[in-house]
Amino acid sequence: MTEPGLSWSARRREFVAAGAATTILVAAGGLLARYRVEDCAWTTVHDGYGAVTCAAEQVRLVPQAPSVPEETHAALAIHTGVVVQEGGTTSFSTSVLTTSQLRRGSDPNPWEVAWLLWCYTDDLHFYALVLKPNGWELSKEDPAYPGAQRFLASSSEPTFPTGTSYQVEVTVVSQPGATQMSVSVDGQPLVTATDDQDPYPSGQVAAYSEDADATFGPLTRVPAPQTPDQTQ
Repeated sequence: MTEPGLSWSARRREFVAAGAATTILVAAGGLLARYRVEDCAWTTVHDGYGAVTCAAEQVRLVPQAPSVPEETHAALAIHTGVVVQEGGTTSFSTSVLTTSQLRRGSDPNPWEVAWLLWCYTDDLHFYALVLKPNGWELSKEDPAYPGAQRFLASSSEPTFPTGTSYQVEVTVVSQPGATQMSVSVDGQPLVTATDDQDPYPSGQVAAYSEDADATFGPLTRVPAPQTPDQTQ
């Protein structure tokens, strides 16, 4: 495993700026409470001064395109049907597509793509999978760590170019004192990691887009494998 291409401090400055920009822009844009798109399984939390739309159980997040390097916008929606349960095993599957990166006037950052979140309770507490053009990362958003982020695993291979839809399956095993996460992409195992440092035992599944046109879904629960006792 390798750390992401940018340094920790540079990476976090951009990420923290994204959170700050989202909060400011949401307030300025009048989005002061969560709202649900009619007949949609997703509830909008932030629209990033752009648009969040839903069709055929897919949610599309298109925050406002940044035009200067220090500007960034993000959108977030939570799924209303699948929740990670404390003390159990939760598996879910969804397609994840970054149609395009939106930054104008400068090169986009590799993490400005679609993010799949789980165990989300607020903007500072969740796990995140980021499929990037130059690799991937699994991280934990936690204000107890410097920059409020801890990398659980990352690698420069495989890569995930934009413009391609990837089918992601996540299994979360919530146990006392530890949360284990296993991720596969297009049927191939990607990573298994365990968080035993103040782990998050439960929370919602969410779609997040940072400076990208991103689409998620349909998101479905995957049945847990039966034990021998259950099959008798």
